[in-house]
Amino acid sequence: MLNAELEGGIGEISLPVSQSMAQSLQLQLDIESAKQIIAGGNLEEGLKLLRTKVYPLIKFHQLPAAFLQLHIPIQGLLNTLILAGEDGELDDLFQRIQLDQSDIAYSEIAIRFMDARITKGEYEEAAKMTQSLPLDGQYKVNISAVVKIADDLRAAGHYQAVIPIYREIQHLLPDAIRENVELWIAYSLVLAGELEEAQPLIEKMKEPAMEDRLFSLYQTLHGTLAHRNEDYSQALDLLTRGFVCAQSSYPWVPEMLYLIGECYRIKEDPKAARNVWTELTTLYPESPAALRGSAALKKLPAPQTAEI
Repeated sequence: MLNAELEGGIGEISLPVSQSMAQSLQLQLDIESAKQIIAGGNLEEGLKLLRTKVYPLIKFHQLPAAFLQLHIPIQGLLNTLILAGEDGELDDLFQRIQLDQSDIAYSEIAIRFMDARITKGEYEEAAKMTQSLPLDGQYKVNISAVVKIADDLRAAGHYQAVIPIYREIQHLLPDAIRENVELWIAYSLVLAGELEEAQPLIEKMKEPAMEDRLFSLYQTLHGTLAHRNEDYSQALDLLTRGFVCAQSSYPWVPEMLYLIGECYRIKEDPKAARNVWTELTTLYPESPAALRGSAALKKLPAPQTAEI
């Protein structure tokens, strides 16, 4: 319903809002100058103008998406705040915005904000934001984004943060992806030091066939467990078997390579460790595992040169 006050204050009138009425609604915001300033690259000055005009509209964010004149300015403000890196202000705004009662476009912006935080290394903050992202009904499209964020957290070594996220989405996933996540839960528990909790999950798993995509991940899990138990020879054997069967596109390969190099380092084979970590940093330079591999390379003894 649209409530309107009659001119002169003589009364009020309520009308049911049709699709055409919502789309033709005109709000006199006068934000063109702010948009031009932002387009020119002056985000700080443009945001000053946007805030005064747009903040009063935020309380109406739950209105249907058909109210374009309302939502476009709000979403424009949020996207500009992401570009400007105003994380504190965005945190405050997303506490006010009820994503499970808003158009999916608001979820998409929240995901964009989480991705920006991952890029800046703000892993714990991104993990916390996943709790407010709706995943049921029309919001099922958000699941793939949460899986990606969880994978990024895991790859960066934030195992305690990622375990509850995997568990939250586990029952919502298709069977093929659910098997991946079950393995990742066990894997994260192992690396988080929760071996007693991980063991029953591992014991229930059946080893996939070698031609199965999950065989490599299964070997990574068991290699990681052996590494955690300080059985580095077995860990190296399991991880190497998994690597041989893996494709370069598998998301766990960088982590696998890092652990293989770590096994070689512990077994006092710095040449092999250097070769593996060099391959890791060359093939997957943007991965968190590569950052760890690069740091580990610097700690290895300098390679010996052959005498002439």
